[in-house]
Amino acid sequence: MQISYDNGIIISDSQNKIFLDSERSKIPMKYQNIITHAHSDHTSAMGNYSKSHLTDITLDLYKVTQKTIPNQIETHNYYECFEIGDFEIEFIKAGHLLGAIQVVVYHRDTVFLYTGDFCPEPLLTVEQADLCKKADIISLDTTYGSQTIQFDHRDETRNRIFIWIVSEIAKGNIPVIHVAHLGGAQELIKLLNSLTSNLPVFCHSKISKVNEVYQNYGVSLNYQDISEIQQNYFSSANAVILLPRSGKTIEYINKKFPQLQNKISRGIVTGQTARFGFNSFAMAAPLSTHASFGELSDFILKIRPNHVFTQFGYSEEFASYLSHQLNIPSQPIYSANNLESSLLIKSNQVNNGKKSSLDKYFS
Repeated sequence: MQISYDNGIIISDSQNKIFLDSERSKIPMKYQNIITHAHSDHTSAMGNYSKSHLTDITLDLYKVTQKTIPNQIETHNYYECFEIGDFEIEFIKAGHLLGAIQVVVYHRDTVFLYTGDFCPEPLLTVEQADLCKKADIISLDTTYGSQTIQFDHRDETRNRIFIWIVSEIAKGNIPVIHVAHLGGAQELIKLLNSLTSNLPVFCHSKISKVNEVYQNYGVSLNYQDISEIQQNYFSSANAVILLPRSGKTIEYINKKFPQLQNKISRGIVTGQTARFGFNSFAMAAPLSTHASFGELSDFILKIRPNHVFTQFGYSEEFASYLSHQLNIPSQPIYSANNLESSLLIKSNQVNNGKKSSLDKYFS
């Protein structure tokens, strides 16, 4: 099995190529693509004519969030193995988002794990990521793979969000929270529903479409679409309003409810607030559905692979940390060019506790 990177990870042998979350909008029809989840930065290949493999939930979420029409599709359940040539593929849970998967690839004597975006801790709407029992090589999502980015425990951040909402309502304001329409919003609705039954949650239609898919798969969410609310509603009642992160969505609220323009208090919920200030918001909460630095480290130490490829975010920093601090040979996936998996495994076995042979990469 060879591993390379070209606008996405490619695993191949002499007969087949498999693209993992390819960023390409076109893949040759003779090859196949695997989609780990429905976020748009992972679904670029869905509109082309090569076959895409994914879960039913991801397909349904894709249909309500994307404009392109999927072509050749094959859906699979978790833990259901299928074959592409000599590759045996298994989907295991990734956390992060409803329907999201990690991809386990079995090829001869090698086990390759592609985590995609994942979260090892249980979320409110999604179970935690599965821990792969054995993986020789891992490609790891390192969106927050830096020791400089620190997150509080998710429950602490959730409590702060709720306290901010209650305090703004007590002041006579209407809390408006910008949040990812796919995943983040559903987490907030579930949080608010669990803490009180007396606070209406109103959602932008872009969020409501995703909510319907979640409900179809058994996730209970109590909310109303903001388009169904009469203009004079807020003269006698309170609520929290959830909008997608696009700044333009606030214009819709200002137009539909002009009487609220001086009563709105805006917040934003995204893991990126751990990196950036978002000073134009009254509240910015770093609530993330990605693995934190500590969670990434624990995940790798539990599996102890022979080699790690890092991808997204702080890929070089986390690869250096794994290589030098944990003595696990690692490198950013972007440097992979038809690397032979057996050689990666053999190289680590020869080192057997010595300093990583990839030190030259970081010099």
